[in-house]
Amino acid sequence: MIRVLTVPDVLALDADELLSRGDVVQASEKYYKAVEEGIKLLARKYELNDILSRVKEKGFWDMKDLDDAVYELSKMLNKKEIIEYWESAILIINASLYPEDLREEAKKVKEFVSLFDEITNRGVD
Repeated sequence: MIRVLTVPDVLALDADELLSRGDVVQASEKYYKAVEEGIKLLARKYELNDILSRVKEKGFWDMKDLDDAVYELSKMLNKKEIIEYWESAILIINASLYPEDLREEAKKVKEFVSLFDEITNRGVD
């Protein structure tokens, strides 16, 4: 089976490369973006229409929209770890982490990306 990389996959891989070169700031942005984009895509996949209509009306996603989507997806999919992954993404983007701390939080981002891939590839073969 051929594995197609998703947007979150590509962002996480880019972040890994940046971190390996010592670019903590850019890596942090990419790790955060991997989770953010995954949440947005899942919100569309699972038709979280209340949130999506707010976003469409405003023309952009704000933190409340993302938080609401995280909590809705967590309940809908019975995956409370989505909240933990989102919390890691928020920490990554808001804190100036040392490389070793970023690597630790990045593990949670990669767990989210794996879960995202599992969810989005259900029934695809």
